Amino acid sequence: MVHQWRSWFLEGRQNVHDDERSDRPVTAMDNAAVAAVRNVVEADRRITFDEIMIRLPPGIEIGRSSIGTIMSDILNFRKVCARWVPRFLSENHKQQRMEAARAFLEMHRRDGDQLFSCIVTGDESWVHHSTPETKRQSMVWKKPEESAPKKAKVTIYAGKVMAIVLWDCKGALLVDHLPPNTTVNAARYCEVLTKLRAAIKRKRPGLLSRKMLLFHDNARPHAARTTKTLLENFKWEIFTHPSYSPELAPSDFHLFPALKLHLGGKHFANDDEVQAEANHWLRRQDTAWYNSGIKKLLQRYQNRNGQYDDSTHKLYDKANSETASWNRNWTLFDWNNHVRYFEFSQSLRKMGPAFALGNHKQQRMEAARAFLEMHRKDGDQLFSRIVTGDESWVHHSTPETKRQSMVWEKPEESVPKKGEEHA
Repeated sequence: MVHQWRSWFLEGRQNVHDDERSDRPVTAMDNAAVAAVRNVVEADRRITFDEIMIRLPPGIEIGRSSIGTIMSDILNFRKVCARWVPRFLSENHKQQRMEAARAFLEMHRRDGDQLFSCIVTGDESWVHHSTPETKRQSMVWKKPEESAPKKAKVTIYAGKVMAIVLWDCKGALLVDHLPPNTTVNAARYCEVLTKLRAAIKRKRPGLLSRKMLLFHDNARPHAARTTKTLLENFKWEIFTHPSYSPELAPSDFHLFPALKLHLGGKHFANDDEVQAEANHWLRRQDTAWYNSGIKKLLQRYQNRNGQYDDSTHKLYDKANSETASWNRNWTLFDWNNHVRYFEFSQSLRKMGPAFALGNHKQQRMEAARAFLEMHRKDGDQLFSRIVTGDESWVHHSTPETKRQSMVWEKPEESVPKKGEEHA
């Protein structure tokens, strides 16, 4: 090779770089292949790479890597999961949202930021004795040789208290907790409104004589005839809340999510403790925090198309993450590795049925030894003697998993939604 280079330099060559040459022509991603992949994907947005390879017409033979390049670099597709929304909105629901937006924006145009000081809002929500921490709260730094930490599922029998919070741009006006085994009905809600009126007189002198605007949703106790009659007697102005619109209710998008985030990972022994903690947290929030929650209404009502905006998706993704967090690939009985309790692939605190105590681990060890001993004695004939079974709920409507709802999306398209169907 040295002699070859010597002869080239004697002939006048002056560098050691390769000469330019034509590459092998690209045949895997020509126009025909791109068109074929586009047609297959347009016909089924949930298709996988392996299914694309099977459904391509004869004469088009390309591999997974070429399909991936076509999808991402040429066609600009990306695969996304459907987003949860509270409910698929009908045209009537969209019209209600449009009318509410126009009414709110007109009031703000007329009154300016003074409008926010007139708004009183509130809602009810359960506050649990044990609130599971969110995924983000449970994230920890893990070394390669360490196993992911675990967290046990909160029992469904854990206690809870119904909290009713009414507030304005300056702070909480009234915090009421229902007694055990009671629900919010029209009579109870009228009692709360009467207490609210007294609290406003005490904490916000002059607000009742000015224009006070009550923001509450259209739940049955709020829309009952007795409630409407009481509000007419109070001469309060009521802002009509559109149906299925939690992202337009300040308590739903601002106050309660923050409260439950604070309670995440905490455990209380009784109702009094959880009530005291919730009340203490509400008192600790400053005026700026409450004011920011009320002022967010302006931006949210500027969503003019009547559809749910991104804030709704975030709210309901968070709400459903608690339900979806149990949908994991975990192994309860792993006889040949009985020391390991669950199998997970991510470094988060994983939700399991319960923490395995010393007695539980001993029971698992004994069951593993007994099963392996039977298999050693009988061999595979053991499996033909086993009869097993269990019970499980089968629902009329079972939501898709995230993987099932994934579709190919173009850059100019909006993320698909999935939600509760109309009753």
